[in-house]
Amino acid sequence: MASESHKRLALAIVDFLSTSLKDGTLQPEDADSIEIASNCIAECFHVDPSDKTATKEALGDQNLLKIYSVYEKLKGKNAPAAAGSAPSASVPKAMPKETLEVKGHPTEESEKLKGQGNAAMQKKDYNRAIDFYTQALDISPLNTIYLSNRAAAYSASNQHEAAMHDAELAVTADPKYTKAWSRLGLAKFALGDAKGSMDAYKSGIDAEGNGGSDAMKKGYETAKRKVEEEGVDGDDEEDDDIGAPDAGARGAPGAGGMPDLSALAGMFGGGGGAGGAGGGMPDLSALAGMMGGGGAGGGGMPDIGAMMQNPMMRQMAQQVMQNPEMLSGLMNRFGGGGAGAGAGAGAGAGGAAGGAPGGRGGGMPDLSAMMNDPAIAEMARNFMGGGAGGAGRGAGSQEDELSIAVKQYTPLDNRSPGRGDITIIGAHANGFPKELYEPLWDELYSRLKAKGIAIRNIWIADVAHQGVSGVLNESKLGNDPSWNDHPRDLFLLINHFRHEIRRPIIGIGHSMGGCHLVNLSLMHPRLFTTLILIDPVIQRLPSRSGNYGPAKASTVRRDRWPSRKAAEAAFKRSKFYQTWDPRVLDLWVKHGLRDLPTLLHSDLKSTPAVLPAISADPSSAAITTAETEVTLLTTKHQEVFTFMRPNYSTAEFPEPSEKPNPLTHPDVDPAAGPNDPFYRPEPLATFHKLPALRPSVQYIFGDQSFLSAPMLKADKMAATGSGIGGSGGVTAGRVQEHTFKGIGHLIPMEVVGETADVCTEWLVPEFARWKQLEQLESEAWSRVPSEEKGRMNEEFLRVMTSDWNAEPGAKPATKPML
Repeated sequence: MASESHKRLALAIVDFLSTSLKDGTLQPEDADSIEIASNCIAECFHVDPSDKTATKEALGDQNLLKIYSVYEKLKGKNAPAAAGSAPSASVPKAMPKETLEVKGHPTEESEKLKGQGNAAMQKKDYNRAIDFYTQALDISPLNTIYLSNRAAAYSASNQHEAAMHDAELAVTADPKYTKAWSRLGLAKFALGDAKGSMDAYKSGIDAEGNGGSDAMKKGYETAKRKVEEEGVDGDDEEDDDIGAPDAGARGAPGAGGMPDLSALAGMFGGGGGAGGAGGGMPDLSALAGMMGGGGAGGGGMPDIGAMMQNPMMRQMAQQVMQNPEMLSGLMNRFGGGGAGAGAGAGAGAGGAAGGAPGGRGGGMPDLSAMMNDPAIAEMARNFMGGGAGGAGRGAGSQEDELSIAVKQYTPLDNRSPGRGDITIIGAHANGFPKELYEPLWDELYSRLKAKGIAIRNIWIADVAHQGVSGVLNESKLGNDPSWNDHPRDLFLLINHFRHEIRRPIIGIGHSMGGCHLVNLSLMHPRLFTTLILIDPVIQRLPSRSGNYGPAKASTVRRDRWPSRKAAEAAFKRSKFYQTWDPRVLDLWVKHGLRDLPTLLHSDLKSTPAVLPAISADPSSAAITTAETEVTLLTTKHQEVFTFMRPNYSTAEFPEPSEKPNPLTHPDVDPAAGPNDPFYRPEPLATFHKLPALRPSVQYIFGDQSFLSAPMLKADKMAATGSGIGGSGGVTAGRVQEHTFKGIGHLIPMEVVGETADVCTEWLVPEFARWKQLEQLESEAWSRVPSEEKGRMNEEFLRVMTSDWNAEPGAKPATKPML
């Protein structure tokens, strides 16, 4: 089966043949032969040459002849490398005079474009910078400065493969241009090729002479340490399809080409992994050198002020502040030996496996345990105060800033995503950590890939009072969380990482998460292309058994076990978990629990370590390690507060709420029926907004779920998208539903593969529809001259200045009204 690369090449060949006919390279009598050849190529490789968008994606702004001319210049005019010499990262043995002619001499126009690209870089508009540098290269092909600058822009936008390609072209065209070697080293390091990175920095040192600059030497030493670590620890990277950075959301590189933050821990000086020196402050001078800043002399502290002048340093700081889990990668360097080679290397959806002793779960530190240390917890809170919604009747002030823990999943085989690769925003159910949906992401990835649809990345965050977010915000949480906070937090997340979250954007929400995504869509109607709502908590009327039942069960549930193994055994005995997919249950044991002590469980009753007797045979001696008590990562209290809000009489308000109190209960809906002691306002309020929902919707129900009762299903299907501003609803084919037989509310936990099948069946035609609409809009807009796009056209002016506001049947005005 032809790969996507083969298909793009086939389109490029067909385009070359067609162009050769049009430009007179071939004679008109050759047309029939060319048509037959083109049809054969298209048929064999299953491509459509008439698809202009696909052809443009295959070639960019280039054509096959131009690409080959560059190849001829680089390979045909350069002297062949000596046998056994290193590939692209070494300086060619001989560079004939013709090489100087390969470099593109700058012109006034190309220099102007370069300046515009530099200005765009300063504004962090990396895509625009790439466009300007590309235009400059069209005028002056193989100009090493333009190539190097574009490599930096590609690195800054996380397109490391493209950055490496440009840097290789630059060093081949001019091996003495040292910045290009630095760009190449950085790109290779970000792609996980530490050996190639080290070789590139070594070539840069050689080109600089006199032992090289401090920055180049620091880059070389950092890459060398990584090579040595890999040599000691072995290659622990798993061959999974989707990689999840253990340290939460992966930030984009900065203007200078900041390496992927999932590998940030490996950039610090000091030991890591199996042979790493424990403890100690990371060598910040090595970090400064890697980023092109000057480190302090004699191993001293670097000039932090100067480092923060570097745009990528500023961006890294902003990313860490906005993404609490990212801090775990930094804290990994404090105290013990740190992560092994597998940590954050891009293993499967569950994170990297293996790693050095002391690095739990593939090198990811036990963040919940670390946050039990008051000093570290306070440091994290002070450092990461951030973007989550308010604490809601919190333990402190209403002005408290909360943090959210985010994970980004990136396919290992899509390091340089193309236009049209989909982004998925996930949203979880009440009480379930974000990691439980990783098996669904894996299954969905493989199915979409088989259909020719590539995933750019997947993002999901714990709501501010649950999961890892709840641990980070523990001292600030109160008893009145709002479902309206998380949609705003997701909006902030998407805006912050806008350079990585590209259209089409697909929302997949389960239970409470479905309600969150609908409200996010109502805030920004054009954000999502489509939504997949898995048994969402959105309903016209409350249900005593459905709404109150789960809340009552959570109120009396067990939330403390003598050890993680004991908890796992209890889960496996419970009927509640026996229908779960084993992969999901394993993730629940791993991510749904935390070690004691905690704020709510400060008393610790750990089983002490058992030492062997002194007279024991040394060959049979063993130490039984202490088993720490565990509790739920999301406290049962926060889970119950999320289910229900109190509406009963209290000492403060002794009268029952026969009428909604505008101060304490302004959102009680009297039309929903008699007042109950508990209620949850958001699902009902969201239901009444469903007619205005703009994206298309695929509902997935389970017939054993109270939310999937026939009347409640019919309500949602009839209302969704049916009103002003909506998608058109069921009648327009924009809303569909699938119901699993014999399945309850926990659909993604029980029927993972089947859920992925339903999602894929819906997404394939939706993706095709999106591409078609994008192409039509792009073609229509491209026909409008740039200077006219922001100007009122003649038709607009004619109608606006006519008497369009006159009464029907009135005689038209004889002259314009304005």
